[in-house]
Amino acid sequence: MRQPQAIDRPLPQASTRRTVEVHTVVVPPIPLVDARQRFLSGLRFKTSRVSNRRLTAGTAEKYRHWLNRFERWLIASGLPPDLGLLTEQDMADLQTAILDDVDDGNLQESSANTFARCIKTLFADTWQQLGLEPTTNPSLHLHAGSQQAVDFPLFKPEHVKALLKAAVRPRTRNITEWVPYRDQAMLACFFDLGWRVGEASKAQLDDVDLRGSLVTVPRENAKTRRARMIGLNPETGRLLKSWIERWRPSVPNQYLFVSDDGGRYQPGSIRQMFRRLARASGIPREAARVSPHTCRHYFAVQWARNHPADLAGLQRVLGHASLQTTQIYFQRADDLGAVERQQSMPSNWR
Repeated sequence: MRQPQAIDRPLPQASTRRTVEVHTVVVPPIPLVDARQRFLSGLRFKTSRVSNRRLTAGTAEKYRHWLNRFERWLIASGLPPDLGLLTEQDMADLQTAILDDVDDGNLQESSANTFARCIKTLFADTWQQLGLEPTTNPSLHLHAGSQQAVDFPLFKPEHVKALLKAAVRPRTRNITEWVPYRDQAMLACFFDLGWRVGEASKAQLDDVDLRGSLVTVPRENAKTRRARMIGLNPETGRLLKSWIERWRPSVPNQYLFVSDDGGRYQPGSIRQMFRRLARASGIPREAARVSPHTCRHYFAVQWARNHPADLAGLQRVLGHASLQTTQIYFQRADDLGAVERQQSMPSNWR
């Protein structure tokens, strides 16, 4: 059972010496059911920052909906429904779960931001009412963010190399010998095809044309319900050919990538694979969100940098319904290019 958080805080001394005394801040148990009820009851006395009017019953119901969803997530994740026992790591896991739902189309980006904002407001209000040290609030760094925001997380080339190296690292004896080759081929496809995790999970052997160097995303697999073809470069083609013809186990299904037990490789299991690779490669959370969707971002920015005039081509490859969505990657590519050009300039003051 989790114990109340104890956090060390330095206190400056009334002295000319550079010494501090460390004391411990204890966060008491705060049952979610009590905090939520107290928070919702207090909403009727609050006013909107936008309209400067009392909050409506509809707004209260919106908060109730998202906070109930938060409770369900805690229970499903095996975490205590107690605000005082949750940590920053728990909030980071929640943020990952929210973004995963956005990736899968189960949550709109606007709803994801509303979800995170409701949780942050609950924590902030509770900490204020109880007079707790604000810096002990674990939700301070919770930002669901937008998958299409200009500042979306992006891999660096060294991250890509580290992940591919981790995919083929020596494994324990209880790991089937073909698993590293599946992980390597799948990772290469995410970096070079720019497809979504659901599209990769549903891909069939017949969707890959090794001779024509093409991969088809059928209409029923695509998020936008529009079929599309993706080009397959020689290196990724060779990895796929090796996976399909040599390493893929003989199983009674036609899925391109199969799970360790031979079934369809589900999106959740693919994300777990990415998290294992992140740990094995030593990529910290603050450096990049290691996920299939971050690979899609990386692919799109690399396309924009190599084909700066081909906005429509990238839209077709990614399967976007709107050019405005695709345009964001070109903005990010321009930003990166400007920074790199500035870094290579000679000093202006010499």
